[in-house]
This record gives sequence, C-alpha cells and structure tokens, in this order.
Amino acid sequence: MNKIKATGCRKLAAAALTVIIAAGGAFGLSGTEVHAASSDEIMLGVFWTSDEDTTDTLYYSTDGENFYELCEAYTDGTPDDSSNSQILNDKEGRNDSTLHDPSIIYRDGYFWMLSGFTSGTGSDERFIPMMGYSTDLVNWTYPASGSKTNVKLSVDPPGSEKYGDAWDMVAPDFMVDDDGTVYIIASFGYYASWHGDSSENDIMQPYLVKVSSLTPGEDAKTNIEAEPTATYEDAVPINLPCMTERSDVAQDHIDGSLYKEDGFYYLSIKENGVTNEIWRINDLSKGSDASAWELVSDDAVTGYEGPSLTKYQGEYFLYMDRLSSYVPVDSDTAYGSEGIWVAKASIATTGALDQYTGWLESNIHQIHTYDLEGNERDNRHGTVITLTGDAAAVVRSLAATAGYTKTSNTYDSSNWSQMGWYYKESYRSPSLGGKVVKYWYEDDVRQGVSFDNSDYRGKEIYDPDSDAWYWLDAKYDGKMAVAENGYEGGDYEVAQPVDQDLFNSIGADAYGTADYAWKWVRYDWEGKMIKATDDAPFYLKYGTSDWYRYDPITGEMVKGAWSYVNANGDTVTVFFDTTTGVRVDNQTREINGNSYTFDENGVVISGDASKLPTVTLHSPADTTDEPENGWYKPDGDSGSWYWYEDGVRQGYDPDNSAYRGKEIYDPDSEAWYWLDNVQNGAKAVSKDVYQESDAGEWAENSDGTGKWVRYDENGHMIKGWSEDGQYYFDLIYGTMAKGTVEIDGNTYTFDEATGILQQ
Repeated sequence: MNKIKATGCRKLAAAALTVIIAAGGAFGLSGTEVHAASSDEIMLGVFWTSDEDTTDTLYYSTDGENFYELCEAYTDGTPDDSSNSQILNDKEGRNDSTLHDPSIIYRDGYFWMLSGFTSGTGSDERFIPMMGYSTDLVNWTYPASGSKTNVKLSVDPPGSEKYGDAWDMVAPDFMVDDDGTVYIIASFGYYASWHGDSSENDIMQPYLVKVSSLTPGEDAKTNIEAEPTATYEDAVPINLPCMTERSDVAQDHIDGSLYKEDGFYYLSIKENGVTNEIWRINDLSKGSDASAWELVSDDAVTGYEGPSLTKYQGEYFLYMDRLSSYVPVDSDTAYGSEGIWVAKASIATTGALDQYTGWLESNIHQIHTYDLEGNERDNRHGTVITLTGDAAAVVRSLAATAGYTKTSNTYDSSNWSQMGWYYKESYRSPSLGGKVVKYWYEDDVRQGVSFDNSDYRGKEIYDPDSDAWYWLDAKYDGKMAVAENGYEGGDYEVAQPVDQDLFNSIGADAYGTADYAWKWVRYDWEGKMIKATDDAPFYLKYGTSDWYRYDPITGEMVKGAWSYVNANGDTVTVFFDTTTGVRVDNQTREINGNSYTFDENGVVISGDASKLPTVTLHSPADTTDEPENGWYKPDGDSGSWYWYEDGVRQGYDPDNSAYRGKEIYDPDSEAWYWLDNVQNGAKAVSKDVYQESDAGEWAENSDGTGKWVRYDENGHMIKGWSEDGQYYFDLIYGTMAKGTVEIDGNTYTFDEATGILQQ
C-alpha cells in the first residue's frame, strides 16, 4: 500500500474496496462488524501507535470501543526508532515531528491538532504550541505555532529548586468554546524523568492559555507548509483545592483536558502519576481561584493517564492510556500492557456528572483500533471527540471512501454494565489513606443513599461475584462500610434493618426504631459481612480481647446463651453479654440472680447453664403464616419467594455454614428451581449455580454428577439454547455445555471455563 504524501491519507486500490454487509450492522474490509449510532453523532479519535512508531492516525467509532482507521495524518518516518519521530518524507531542510499525545478539535470548517515544546531559559523561556490543520482530515499542514512571541507564563511554575532556570512542559491539550475561542491547557514545572530522576518526584502544575485569535493559512491541499496566525495570552496557573487540601501528596498534576457542557468546563487531569480526577468550573477566568472549582470525582480511575472526556449518545466516556507498570493495590502483578482504555460513567443517581457519578470497574474496557485491512493495530496516547453536523459529515464521507458503507445505525449500549462496584483505588492505597472506598450501583444509580429522607440509614446488598454481603452507609453517601483501621485490621459495626426489603420499600420513618426490627452486624476491612464458620465460630475484635459470634447466615451478633458441641463431643454453653454482645470469659459473674463461672474460652464451668437468658435471633422472613407446602412471599418482601414442605422452609439451614441450598421441582409450573441458603432459602433468579446432582453426559464427575446450571429471571432452570444464543443447557438435566459437543447433529465448541460459544 502506497503513501499518497508525507502527511496524506493512506488509500486502497479500488479492487480492494470489497465490503461485506450483514444484518444488524456494517462491516469493514476485514468483515469486522462496525456498530453505528442512531443520530448524527460520530466519534473521531486520534492516537499514535507506540513509543517507537509515533504515527498520528485518525479513526472513527460508533460504539465507543471499536475504532476504524480513516487515514494517517502524520506518519513517523522511523517507526522502529523511539528517539526519532520526524515525519515521513519531510521536506528537505525541515525537521517536522509527529504530534506526541495529539489533541484534536473542530472549529469553523477546520480540524486542528496540537502538540508543543519549550524554548529558551529564564525570563526568555516560552511554551511553543505546534498546530496543524486540515479541512478534510486527509491533507494536513506541518505543525506550527503561528506566532513569533508564543506563550509566556504569568507566574513561574513550582519546582524551581529542581529545574533551575528552565522549566518543563508536558501534555498540551486544547478545546474550542461555544463562541469559537480556543483554550490550551498544559502542565509546567519539573518533569523528573527528563532529568534522570524518578517520576515520583514530579512537580507539575496545570496552566491555562487563551488563544485570542486563530486563523488558518492556505489550504493544506495546495500548501503543506502553510502556517496559521495565532495570538496567545499569557499562561495562567490553575489552582485546584486538592493542591492545598492534600498538599503533601498532590504536588503533581499533568495530562489535563477540557470538555464543556451546560455552562460547565470539566477538567480531567492525572494526579501523582496514577489517579485521574475530574473537576468543573463555570468561568475559566477564575481558574486560579481554588474556591471556584467543584470536585466531580477525586478518583474516576487509577492506573491510567492522558484522560479525555466526551459525551456520546447521552453517555459520558473517559478515554485514557493504561500504565503498564502500575500494580493495583489488590494485586502483585503490574498491568504489563499499554494501550487506550475507556470508562463509561453511571450518572443516573442525579442525571449529571457530579460527586454521585460512578465509574464502574466492569465498565473499564480496552478499545480496539483497526487498520484499513481490518487488522487490529496498537494504540497509545490521544484524544476522542464527538462530532455532529458538517464535521460528522466529513468523517462519514472519508469512512465511505475507505470502504465502510454504514455509519448511522442504532447505537448498541448492551456491552455496558448497569450494576456493580465503583472502586476509588487511589484511596485503597495505604500511602494515600489506607481506606477501601467502594460504591455499589444498580441501574446506574448509587445505592445506599436517599436525598429525601434524612433518617435513611443505608442498604444491605449481596454481591454474587464475591459471594458476600455488604453494607452501604447513607451517612457516607452510600460508601461501602469497611474496617475502621483499614489495612491494619479493625472492623465496622452497624445496626441495620432485619427486613431489608421492607425497609427499602417503605422507608426509615415507616419502618420504625424498635430493637426487634434491627440487628447488629460487623464488616471486615474488605467490607464483607463477618459470619461464623465451623472453623471460626468466634470473632476477635481487632486491638481488643473481646470475642463475639455472628450468625453464619444473617451475620447478626449473637447475644445471651449459646450452646455447641466442642471437639471432645461435649455440649457446652457460652454466654454473650445481652447488651454489648461480648463473650464473657475467665470470670465469675452474677446473671439474673444466679452465679456463673466462665473459663478462658467463655464456657460455663459452674452454674446452671439452662437458666442463662437467651436472645432470639431475627430471621428476615420471620412470620406466623407460612404455608404447609408450596411457595410463599412474605409481606413487605420486594421479591423473595420461599418454598415450604410440611411447614418447613426448604433450602435454609442457619446452623450449617457448609450447606448451600436445595434443588426442587414444582409440578404446577413444571420447572426446576434452586433454593439458595445464602439468601435464607429464597428462590434463586438470574443466577448460575453449581450442583452435585445428576448431570447426564456432560457431567464433571465420573459418577455422573456435577454441573453448572442457570436459572432465569423467574427462577426457572434454563434448558436448550439461552436467549442470546451464547450458551446451551442439557434438555434433561440443565447441564451447561462446555468443550466440544454435538447438539442436534451439529458440532459446537464452548469455552471450557465459561461455557461461552466460540465463534
């Protein structure tokens, strides 16, 4: 494939423009499906390829994840040499470079891309923006500043004790305001790696540059050396509140980018090399006033850099470059790979980007970039913007020229989760506070918060992925309750509703405050509800000598007398204080007029244990009108159904922590169900379950047992093909197909671990 010119688009021979069309989407030259948008909007991205190949390539996308090459704007002439980024076939006598970390905007019929560098020392030092422009995305002028004076800083940046008489500049980015004014944001100060120093010693502050005037020169189609004319105001520092509030750790801010919507300018920026924050302000002229900035997120994502925020099809997307060397707090392994990733915001809590916005871990996806032949190619730092109108038409026209035939179908949002955890990882690190900060979202709404009820306490939720219960505390805006002492130990004690579903449905005021309506529970440093097990029937509170017991099913704190069979086979009784729940150990105490002596393990060694007071534990479904047989749904329970046989609830054994539940058949509905012990015997819905029962020819065990089965939203065991056509379940036993199997005379291969159909 030939290059048209040094800065031109790569084109294909007409014979190669074979396009495969299929129902439901458009396909590029490789047959890769291109999801498309339902409106005029289309995404335009520009990325360079790698540290060695800094070619600036333009792509379009209609789903936010898959980007298809339009053309190369600036091609690296030495793609295997990281020390040289001169443009391919650069004109003799020139020394033009590709644009590192390219930023792109559209303004008055022109696309502009930006990078830059510094020149001079002391009072003569200047920031020199480098901009190229194009009307068609194919032909680009060589990058130039368009000014002889360039940019002076109104105030010297921090870190002068390190950088001496010449400060550093990194990551220029720009945006165009509603009135056409262009602003550039860049960071200045001491960039340690350029001085043979550790990046941990960076001292960089963001500055704002107003471009008072910007006029393109001749068209790039006729003069590739044409330059714009630009007038720049002095760069003024941006002061964020965190620079003083967290002054000991917030000395480094780079990779800033601006996005505007509804009168707010949103600043996405990386703090301390790993954490991406989002701030907003309604007047950029007040950018040096820390009090004018409002925090949107102090940790949208961590372990990434180069954030770029855009809104597409009503969804907010944050694009960023992954740090290959970053080691997540809960891992011993660095990411190990680079490339562009995207995070989608969950904004349904209030309907806008604000402190309740969630960036769910399940919604951080790696993007894919494809060349003109449909082959996947690498990508690094860049920018993604959303275009409409004439700009979008230019992109679609170029896409059609490249061989893509459809770019305006329905946007598919099914690839994004609406439920799950939002980790604020920077604050999970012991060096930045040692707290686990997590929020839980359902239907993109943060749970455990109430804006209308000041008495609301929070919400208990179950996370099937970790198979644990958690408490979302309304006192802290729905934050997951965790150990007070973080990674050093400790726990979190809270009173929560016995009937959580009723509490959620009728509200705190109607639910009441009577003791019998509440239970005391405790959460560990991971936020998981503490429950007794056969191996650990008692729990020692961190930093004390106090022992407790928490019910193995409900997690409720045990109070009063409790008996069990010890290792010698003897039934013994221990006593937990009826007020505090602390086990009474190694003392003699008078209780209800009787004297008792307890050993170091809390066991009664003198006194009539049968006369010790007991405190009855709650059950979420305590009621007096359960049926003898069949299904029952307690009053106030928003969705749990229980199955009874001879007046006994099935699938529920609070005294056996190893018990998982029970499979039952209901002849009335002619369907099989799973009663889940972890949910107090409630019918499992929309859940995969492993069972040791008969499994047919696909059994995992030699005796014909062992199978993964799936229950739908009604709790019915799924048999045959799943609705999405990605799974198959045995028609008799419900066993999930894995590996290579024969179905109706046809051979299929399913993933050995997940059971997903392999294409």
